[in-house]
Amino acid sequence: MSKNFASRHIGINSEEIKEMLSVTGVSSIEQLIEETIPGNIRLKEPLNLPEAMTEREFDEHIAELASKNEVFTSYIGMGWYDTAAPAAIIRNVFENPVWYTSYTPYQAEISQGRLEALLNFQTMISDLTALPLANCSLLDEATAAAETANMLFQSRGREQVKNEANILFVDEKIFDSTLAVLKTRTAPQGIKLVVGDYRKFTAQPIESGVFAAIVQYPNSDGSIEDYREFAAKCAAAGVKVAAAADLLSLCLLTPPGEWGADVVFGTSQRFGIPMFYGGPSAAYLAAKEEYKRNLPGRIIGISKDAYGKPALRMALQTREQHIKREKATSNICTAQALLATMSSFYAVYHGPDGLKDIALGVHSKAAFLSEELQKLGYTQENSNFFDTLKIRLPENASMETLRQTALDCRVNLRYFDDGAVGVSIDETTLADDIGTLLYIFASALNSDYALNREIPEKISFNPDFIRKSEFLKQKVFNSYHTETELMRYIKRLERKDISLAHSMISLGSCTMKLNAAQELLPLNMAGFANIHPYAPGCQTEGYRELIDNLAEYLTTITGFAGVTFQPNSGAAGEYAGLMTIRAYLQSIGQGHRNIVLIPASAHGTNPASAIQAGFQTVTIKTDESGNTDIADLKQKAEENRENLATFMITYPSTHGIFETNIVEMCEIIHANGGQVYMDGANMNAQVGLTNPGTIGADICHLNLHKTFAIPHGGGGPGEGPVCCAQHLVPFLPAHPEKDGSCANTVASSPFGSAGILPITYAYIRMMGADGLKHATEAAILNANYLAAKFDKSYGIVYRGAGGRVGHELILDCRWMKDYAGVTETDVAKRLMDYGFHAPTLSFPVHGTLMVEPTESESLSELNRFAETMASIRVEIDDVAEGRADREDNVLLNSPHPQYEICADEWKHSYSRSRAAFPLPWVAENKFWVNVARVDNAFGDRNLVCKIED
Repeated sequence: MSKNFASRHIGINSEEIKEMLSVTGVSSIEQLIEETIPGNIRLKEPLNLPEAMTEREFDEHIAELASKNEVFTSYIGMGWYDTAAPAAIIRNVFENPVWYTSYTPYQAEISQGRLEALLNFQTMISDLTALPLANCSLLDEATAAAETANMLFQSRGREQVKNEANILFVDEKIFDSTLAVLKTRTAPQGIKLVVGDYRKFTAQPIESGVFAAIVQYPNSDGSIEDYREFAAKCAAAGVKVAAAADLLSLCLLTPPGEWGADVVFGTSQRFGIPMFYGGPSAAYLAAKEEYKRNLPGRIIGISKDAYGKPALRMALQTREQHIKREKATSNICTAQALLATMSSFYAVYHGPDGLKDIALGVHSKAAFLSEELQKLGYTQENSNFFDTLKIRLPENASMETLRQTALDCRVNLRYFDDGAVGVSIDETTLADDIGTLLYIFASALNSDYALNREIPEKISFNPDFIRKSEFLKQKVFNSYHTETELMRYIKRLERKDISLAHSMISLGSCTMKLNAAQELLPLNMAGFANIHPYAPGCQTEGYRELIDNLAEYLTTITGFAGVTFQPNSGAAGEYAGLMTIRAYLQSIGQGHRNIVLIPASAHGTNPASAIQAGFQTVTIKTDESGNTDIADLKQKAEENRENLATFMITYPSTHGIFETNIVEMCEIIHANGGQVYMDGANMNAQVGLTNPGTIGADICHLNLHKTFAIPHGGGGPGEGPVCCAQHLVPFLPAHPEKDGSCANTVASSPFGSAGILPITYAYIRMMGADGLKHATEAAILNANYLAAKFDKSYGIVYRGAGGRVGHELILDCRWMKDYAGVTETDVAKRLMDYGFHAPTLSFPVHGTLMVEPTESESLSELNRFAETMASIRVEIDDVAEGRADREDNVLLNSPHPQYEICADEWKHSYSRSRAAFPLPWVAENKFWVNVARVDNAFGDRNLVCKIED
């Protein structure tokens, strides 16, 4: 058996490569690459990366790194808490490829399982916050705050817009990371932040320039504040109120929706998600109904299928902000779907009573600790609290002794700048842990403490704060409280979804490659999972070594000098890169430069990110061959030379081709004073063969959840590190906890979703330079092989100058409507009957399908897909030539759900077997669709996005 990991990751072997080269019309891989990638940008030397490890070698290496992280008991809080992640959810969801390899559920009919899990998440958030509308996750709490600020700014009333109201009040007792991201994200939008005491803010009339206010509940010190009067005064002044709320606390506390908040946001990390050194975990955002068309992120809604059966879908897809391009009010795309799914199952498993018990247990232990500390002579400053104490030391207490004793007991506390000590209790805290804490504090008094009695359950905060409303009364949250029942419920949902565990997912521009089990195994090691992002550096040496090594590898691969891991999605990476350019230009006295040139073919997040970063966009035409129109680029660069900031280009292009004049494009931009931003969405066609630095770019972001093997998780997690040239390195995002600076901070934690970085690290270490290069070559070969297969039957929209596609290809379906009365949508839905996920639909060219096979698929799977597309072409011809009914055929009626195929009555003019088993091998591994084609318009007209029963 081969010890070469690359041979297991790459789906085609040497003999199959020869066959595919013959079909493609070349004699060697090298000839294919020469005909695909311009010679002037090819790398001259192999990547300088460590030699590839075997899986066994990597096992030992990653275990050693994990062991260098010291797992202390964390009471730091500040947005991250240890959790008792149920093994049933870790085993059946987090470690299950059906859940972690699925894609964002745009194709609803083959996504009903994860759609239901995400609808459960929305329902959970809506009930706990007491607001009617919630999205199905955002990136983290700090970015959710920024999304909230922008949403409220864009939703100002007519008078506020007329009066140019632009002041956002933020209470001073908000998490530092949240404030840092708010500063980054609001400045380019012209929003003025005013930070202060909320009580003083409403002690006098609110000035007319204020449009919204943000508070924390409980606040960053842990104090539960009574915001009712504050919210009422804001409402009277037309000022919207948003609250950052601890989700677990809402099981006991009056929810913000009941004391006047218009928007509530936060993180669901406490619902069964490890700390992961800062992420990933799912943020949430809930709001009043009036924000349904402005809410950032995705919303799952209840609709019906073609036969009236209830069906779920992503509701109001046209209001997804990135689709609006330069008119967007958010650039959010990838979110944290997998983590939201896990948190929803956490709520399903525990139910409302279990959640209340957990919350009560946390609070009771904090209350007992507070009482005992005060008996020892300490002052506990929070009169009302949920889980967090702010402790003031008496004069006879030694802070040095306290700190050292805590370290000796392997305990991390929070140390405030004003000399106080913070303790945040979580659901993993045991009575013995409380005893240890009291021993630590007693030691600072040169005393001792031994816990010798039980901790009573009680609520110590003011009864006015107690939640009186019920929550999670729906059947789903009250049915699956044994592991057997939860396991079966999870299995029932997963059987409704297509993932990489079932078949190839050929989504263009998405790179649905293998997420190898070996790469994912380290995630559950305690040394990676159970580390707080603010743990002292001496306890995180393993993470730091991994991150430093990975930074070196990624800068080598991209040809750049520096990197930040803070952005936790590709779109967040775009934004961070643009803000880096903005800061650099300001530093050299060129801050007036505000024009971003973007090709018409670009992904919608490019213009959306540019607008969010405070730039203006100018669109560059593409020519009939799909290339950026070089004359138009030159003209607009020169027209805007005094104000040109950057040019955003995806390479190979979103049209799937390597443009031959890319170096000239970079030179044009530089000659006119701009920077070149390369979108790394298609980096899977560059690694080892070329790179952004060689091409002439100044900065790029990478989608680790595409090129570098992090799974998509049904819509997240993602990670979007930014790599850049030396002159931009000083302006990469900082973080207040890591750097003491909030310059360009874009995420809650210093390293973004650090917990998934071991996946990419594993991929690079086990592939090595040769393996990475071979993977890129295989991706390009696979795409050109399919292009050869589909050229005559469908047509390829764009090819490069050498007649080749890059790593993806665009199938032309625009001829179908006139020919047979069917569309690309009908082909996409018919693919489901064959057991395939549809390619990317009508992007970047309307009326097409974009296919990206990746390097991980075998020749047999590529041939199955090719045979399927050939069969569908025959079905199209049957309609066009009268052998099939033009109104009642397998294409228009697809997909065919199991309940229809098995029904006693069959109303179609074609057979059941033609509908369900169009090719012999389909029956061997039949994927049964759960619903017929979903009625999108009905779901938008009748928006229902939570479970009501």
